[in-house]
Amino acid sequence: MTKREYEAWRPTKKPDPRSTWCKSHWNGLENRHFVPDDLTEQQVVKGIEDRVQINTLRTQLGVSYKVLRAVAEKAFGAQQFAALMRDRKVESARRMVQQAQTASGLEATMVAALKAASVDVVGRNIWLTLEVSGVRTHREIDIKVAAPSGHKIVVLCDGEAFHGPNALYVDPALRVSDDVSTAKALFTLGYSVCRYSESEIHNGEALAHLQGVLPHMHDKKRLLRLWHPATERWA
Repeated sequence: MTKREYEAWRPTKKPDPRSTWCKSHWNGLENRHFVPDDLTEQQVVKGIEDRVQINTLRTQLGVSYKVLRAVAEKAFGAQQFAALMRDRKVESARRMVQQAQTASGLEATMVAALKAASVDVVGRNIWLTLEVSGVRTHREIDIKVAAPSGHKIVVLCDGEAFHGPNALYVDPALRVSDDVSTAKALFTLGYSVCRYSESEIHNGEALAHLQGVLPHMHDKKRLLRLWHPATERWA
């Protein structure tokens, strides 16, 4: 073979018969005949009736969305299944707007409570550049208050739809990890850091806790407080 022939040559790869079989077999599941006592159909029906998220249900059963839809359409009927999915989207959108509105009011609620308790609020919605998990990034500080000694405390108000183990619109594990890393980065900068959940802010526990720890904060004694995972560490 000449050099020119070698450069023009392209190897041909034979298809793996196992891969071809798996693909055709998997796709063929959509047309599989499901009998009434079929376990997969029962699991799909129960999952949908229990309002399990479709992606979660699909992952649990180890099937593609096309397969899950084919099973659901057989069980409920194509029109009823489509109506169920539309209702879910409407409810999800309504809940998202409601929870976003609730979360956006958390800071105002906390600030009002702090001022009513004569706590010195010195800043709100302040952006800082931090090194979080080894990466320089921007983070918003919800509220900054001052202890009687003048020491600065960062107060973070966490809406539970966007933070913590039950977060709906982000991966809970990733968000918790990021929240912990952000709190530690602020702590490293010399701030005391208090993260409070939506529930704690609304029921008054957040204000009571902050009032209890304020007298003990000064430049040489700082607090790192998280609501999830529950942490309260002085340094």
